[in-house]
Amino acid sequence: MQLKSSSSIAEQHKVPIKEYVWSVVRRLTHDEILYFGYRILERNSTALYTLRVKFPFIFVDEFQDTSPLQTLLIKLIGEKSTAIGVIGDVAQSIYSFQGARPAQFSGFSVKGNRPLIDYVIDGNRRSTANIVNFGNFVRKSDARISQTSVRPYKDDAEKAIAEAKPVQFLIGNNDATKNLITEVINDGGVVLTRAWAKAFSYIRDIDDEQVKLLSSIYNSYYNTPIDIRAEITEIGNVTWVRAFKFIFLLHKAFADGSFVDALKAFRLYTDIDRRKLNFKLLRQIKGIADEVFGGLSDESSAVSIIEQFNAKLQETTYSMLQADLLGEDFAVPIFDEYDLTSGSKKSLKFIDELTKLTWATSYKLFTEVFSANSQYMTVHQAKGLEWDKVIVAAEPNRFDATKLTNVYSDPQILKETPADEFVRMYYVACSRAKEELYIHLPDGFDKKIIETALSGRDIKYEFATSKQDM
Repeated sequence: MQLKSSSSIAEQHKVPIKEYVWSVVRRLTHDEILYFGYRILERNSTALYTLRVKFPFIFVDEFQDTSPLQTLLIKLIGEKSTAIGVIGDVAQSIYSFQGARPAQFSGFSVKGNRPLIDYVIDGNRRSTANIVNFGNFVRKSDARISQTSVRPYKDDAEKAIAEAKPVQFLIGNNDATKNLITEVINDGGVVLTRAWAKAFSYIRDIDDEQVKLLSSIYNSYYNTPIDIRAEITEIGNVTWVRAFKFIFLLHKAFADGSFVDALKAFRLYTDIDRRKLNFKLLRQIKGIADEVFGGLSDESSAVSIIEQFNAKLQETTYSMLQADLLGEDFAVPIFDEYDLTSGSKKSLKFIDELTKLTWATSYKLFTEVFSANSQYMTVHQAKGLEWDKVIVAAEPNRFDATKLTNVYSDPQILKETPADEFVRMYYVACSRAKEELYIHLPDGFDKKIIETALSGRDIKYEFATSKQDM
């Protein structure tokens, strides 16, 4: 097994670090669990036989997303007795970063097992015929599959209305386009982008400077294993994320008069002994919340509000709250020790950017953007989901080695190149739409490219304008 790590870790330190993590911390990554599992089955015939007896049939859905190691595991188990079935779509293979490749699905076979039989599912129960036809255009280089909409309808009238809705192309960032995007979002639509840096620009009521701050803060984790979206939605181990969660919970307690939410906020940092709660302590919790949030505005800095809370907590007025409930050293840390002591340009820049993030922007980030019912997300995070209305705003980055015009002039999905994977990503984004598909294109995109590409195809489309501007 070859250990890979950051170039900042010296070669002689790799094995000792792993030995410590495995034997002392007793933690394995997901890939390590797969790797050691494969080695066990490869070398232990009893373990392999047991799995084959327990699982005489194995069906793998979304097979185009499997990593090479997962594929090896499936093949190993399926070499004898166990019947293997895989279901997937090469047009939705967009996980090359974890080793998934279209050829793994199209060329899949199991040594020693019965020959695989190919079945094609060409009925689409999600989208209208018009959206399905547009998807067929994007994936046209795969001649094996052309889908047909087979959605169940209550009656023919409903079907006629649904099928009549054209794909709508929105070009540029003029007021009419912005108004229409806002209308769609307000009506439950979602925006899908290539990366979060672009998704942030679609959040309603956030100015450009705040968008730049969000993008920079998010991108500061690009070369780390930290998924900041997961940290905000569920984990909360990152210092500033936990601090923001705390202050938003405390504000909710203040706004709703809910001591339950206040206690939830404090429990992010310390155990609360309910037996110690009394009327005086509850009054102190209410009092500090009143003082901290009394002058709050949308333009307030979330960091400064947390700092204000920490400062108030040190006042003698709230000594009982510290001494009897929270602990005398209680404070809400905002930045970790490295950010505060390193003095590096990167750390100073991060602290400055987080401090400039307004309360309104921060609150939206936590409650609207990185949330279970978010209306803004990347294509990768949208995979497997569906909505009535979808705005596709995916544009290639420099690593995709292609241009957006190529999606329309020459869409290719079968090759294992960054350009083909971007087209597959585009297809995934468009296929999330059930009823209405909107495609936002950058300023200067030539309408004639679309008109030429879709000419002669059974696809209804139009270049849309906002209702307010019609």
